[in-house]
Amino acid sequence: MARDRSYLVSYISKLTEYCDVLVLKGCYLIGKDEIVKNVNNSNIRYFNLASPVTNADIKDDPEGFVESLNDVKINVINNVQYAPEIIEFIRSRYIRIRKSGNFEHLKIIFATCAEMPQLDDLHEYLQEKMFETKLFTSSMAELVNYNNNVLDKLYSTKIKEGLYEPFNLYDVIKESSFPNLDHYDNPVDFFDLLLNIVISENFSFLYKLNSPSKSVRLMESLSKYIGRELSHRRICDEIRLDDTTYPHYYRAILNSYLGYELTPLPENLYKHSHKDLEAWEINLDYNINNITDFKEHKSKFYFIDATFLAYVQKTTIEPKLYGDFIQFNQIFQNFIVSELVKNTSANIGSRLHYLHDEGVNFDVILTRENSNCIAFKIRSTDTYTEKDLNEFSKLKELLGEHFYRGYIIYLGNEVRQIALDVYIIPVNYLWTSVSTIFETTPSEEETIEEQPILA
Repeated sequence: MARDRSYLVSYISKLTEYCDVLVLKGCYLIGKDEIVKNVNNSNIRYFNLASPVTNADIKDDPEGFVESLNDVKINVINNVQYAPEIIEFIRSRYIRIRKSGNFEHLKIIFATCAEMPQLDDLHEYLQEKMFETKLFTSSMAELVNYNNNVLDKLYSTKIKEGLYEPFNLYDVIKESSFPNLDHYDNPVDFFDLLLNIVISENFSFLYKLNSPSKSVRLMESLSKYIGRELSHRRICDEIRLDDTTYPHYYRAILNSYLGYELTPLPENLYKHSHKDLEAWEINLDYNINNITDFKEHKSKFYFIDATFLAYVQKTTIEPKLYGDFIQFNQIFQNFIVSELVKNTSANIGSRLHYLHDEGVNFDVILTRENSNCIAFKIRSTDTYTEKDLNEFSKLKELLGEHFYRGYIIYLGNEVRQIALDVYIIPVNYLWTSVSTIFETTPSEEETIEEQPILA
């Protein structure tokens, strides 16, 4: 299924009406170039800083380039990571504009496939006039219904119980991958190209890694830990990187948007602050993408999508994969987490963590500005267990009033409440908007009795 980008173009065009600087971040080959070229009915001036000629001219006179930016059209600067020195001159121009009080409206869209700390100073000055957004690979919710956000369904006050229609999980995972895969006879060719670009340009040029090829070995090691807490010490030893070098390689993978990092739910949010709303508000400003001391740094890692994980693990998404339960479980978990990440990115103030403490183990904990938490267990089977229910009970005690709802996402096809505020939901509940095959509508007065365990 090809990805329709017209709604993204419309969304980004709308953002430019409210902000002076828009930063679009995302992995290589995600389609940023096609999107930005069509923003605002093509009323743009387009610069690609990956062009050797353009880049050389800017390097010779970065200040002159900034002064040449048009104050009538939108200036689209693609691959800005190749000339970070222009950021300070752009900041100076905005300071001059504001001080002069004139009516110049300098509009800029930066597109980049790398984290750029140079943008922080510009953001600090422009505040609400600068907005950052990330472009991910396709979400199934987005492909099926562009107006459907997973989080809105999960926070809905009423959950429609019933039996959902079966679906082909393998086709679904493939469809929610890179939008360009339809143009390749073999997805391996696409990912080979992607990694060659990232290694030769991002890792070699931007992050100046001594041996960029070791990044592939690092990704292979990370792929073994999908769904589990990373052992950075063990991975460091496995790929033979020293303590100082390893964090640079790990950051390079994160900063190139090849994967996401989930960190544990901070202890102060569930151990000492059941009624401390201020602690939750502070948590929303917590930066989850920094690794300082890898020996102490706790995190889980997931790839940009499940098809890319399969490529790294040298397998394919097809039914025979189910025969290898460990590998199937990793790909299934990666798929669900990436779906949640993509939908969370569109909700300002939402955060994803995991929790593995106090005798409870939850794959994802979703928090929102109002501190209402949704907890997820991901099961690559069509069952759940008594242990799952016990862990939800413990979690409710830990989170107190901050617990909103719990979900077990599994391979069955039934939506059913199995405990107070806890539901089992099939995978396609996350995106489908079709009616269930049959629906049950318990009366509001009916209390939830203990349900039989699916075993």
